[in-house]
Amino acid sequence: RFINGLSQDVNLTIDSKWFIAVQKNYSASEYSLLKRDKYNNGKCLTETGEFTLELGLLDFGASYTIVITNVSGGAVKTWKSEDIKANNVHMAWQLPQYLLISAG
Repeated sequence: RFINGLSQDVNLTIDSKWFIAVQKNYSASEYSLLKRDKYNNGKCLTETGEFTLELGLLDFGASYTIVITNVSGGAVKTWKSEDIKANNVHMAWQLPQYLLISAG
C-alpha cells in the first residue's frame, strides 16, 4: 500500500508490471500482492517529472505501507513501514500437528 504525501498526483510503476495511481494530499492506494523480490527499479511519475523508486526487499507474508514524503535529487524519498512481519516459520512444522489430529 502506498500513501502519497506530495501535493500532486502520483502514478507508480513497480517491476514494469504493476501500475498504481495515488491521489495527492495523503491519499492511500489499495494493497497490492507482489512476489518476494527486491524492487529497486520502479518509476514514479508526477506532474514535475519521472523519478526512480527504490523499495528494497519485500518479503514473504509481510505487509508494507510506503509513504512518499518528497522528491529530491532525481529520486522519490520514501518511508517504508512493515505492518505485518514476514513469515519466519516454515509451513512444514505444521505436519506433526496434522498427523496427531488425524490419528486422534
